[in-house]
Amino acid sequence: MLRPSLIVATMLCLAYALATTPVLAGTGVVVSPTATPEPTRTPLPPGVTPVTIRVIHDLDKDGEAQAAEPGIGGVSVYGGCGDALISLPATDANGTIETYLNPFQGRVHECYRLERPFGWLPTTSLFVTVDEAATDAVDVVFLLHDLGRDVMEISGEVIVAGLPAKDPRITLAPPFDGCSELHIDFSNAAQTQVVLFVVSPAVRGGCAGAGSEVSVLVDGLFATLMPVQPGQRVPEPLAVAGDSLRLYATDIDAARIDGTDCGVVAPVQGFVPPDFVRVFVLPAEVRAGCGVPSKLVRFFRDGAPLDPVIGWQAGALDAAPEFVPAAEATPTPRRLVPPETGAGTPADTGTRFAWLTVAIAATGVALVAGAVVIGGSSHKR
Repeated sequence: MLRPSLIVATMLCLAYALATTPVLAGTGVVVSPTATPEPTRTPLPPGVTPVTIRVIHDLDKDGEAQAAEPGIGGVSVYGGCGDALISLPATDANGTIETYLNPFQGRVHECYRLERPFGWLPTTSLFVTVDEAATDAVDVVFLLHDLGRDVMEISGEVIVAGLPAKDPRITLAPPFDGCSELHIDFSNAAQTQVVLFVVSPAVRGGCAGAGSEVSVLVDGLFATLMPVQPGQRVPEPLAVAGDSLRLYATDIDAARIDGTDCGVVAPVQGFVPPDFVRVFVLPAEVRAGCGVPSKLVRFFRDGAPLDPVIGWQAGALDAAPEFVPAAEATPTPRRLVPPETGAGTPADTGTRFAWLTVAIAATGVALVAGAVVIGGSSHKR
């Protein structure tokens, strides 16, 4: 029979353990109070490669795992390189998951994707690919920096002039330009996803709190005005700079306005001919010297100009014309004009030489003609 004193001591120990393990409210995420220990791997059958996944709190936000930085428990990670993802057990109190590469499934690579908890800024990629041919133990490390639970997250696709942006620069306008953090997820080649973290004044002094409004800028251009909503994820596609001239065409590789390269050519996904592309002709707001309604667009294929030229307009072209090689321009005949006085260029010198040659030839013809006339007159005498 257990003594009452022993029971009380055990309960006190459990209470202390719970009290000293930090749990982030409302997330189920547990931050280990000490540095992440060296993982202990379970022995696996021969030919199976062990994989240790570690999720670490990047305290100094430098993108490097430090020995003193703790692990993060309760974070979900998925395995798989396609749409069929396998849910792995959440990270333990030390921020660790033990798994393995299966050499019998015939995959060339194994992929791991981290499901980011709210308020955590990734300082490394959320998607990691591992070579399945590896025979030594593999370590996969994800780093996150804590921005707090009262941050606001703005997430979605970014559109610049009708074109999905690949590497946008997203900030807040003054006076809150130092109150945001940006994460761009490049793991989806078809669509770049961004998350803009609007930091609270509790984390960074002078930032916008609840009830304030912030202006979001994309590449320095105004995108939207948003009320600050602490603790919320706000899906908000960000679009700036109006629209481009957009059309579908075959085998177009460039578009220019007055000699300025204004075109962006993107392949078309799906069951279409390989040379079928989507062409965006950018407006002047995005690239100086490009599209305004009064401008004409010339398209090119393999560097050669095409006909017809099209007047620039914002939006999709209802029906793109059939482009053909441009007709060769008829060369303008060169006119012989009297030479000007004064020093000239080499071209001027050549023109003057031509005139001199013509003058000498004309003089010679005149002399010969005169000699013939004189000789004829003498013969008659």
